[in-house]
Amino acid sequence: MARGAGELLVTSIDRDGVRGGYDLALTAAMAAAVLVAGILHDGATTVPDLKQAMAAGIPTRRTW
Repeated sequence: MARGAGELLVTSIDRDGVRGGYDLALTAAMAAAVLVAGILHDGATTVPDLKQAMAAGIPTRRTW
């Protein structure tokens, strides 16, 4: 656990629960977001810095 997640299992209650197929929009959004991990691991930025930058136009949940 100290090294983080190796995989993410993304499911959609709206789709999976009714056997409606994959939620491709959700999958695409997750694929775009996971690219952030590289710049965090490299130390190019931090989560608080990203949240502050996103606050101008992308809704986020503040945890600090």
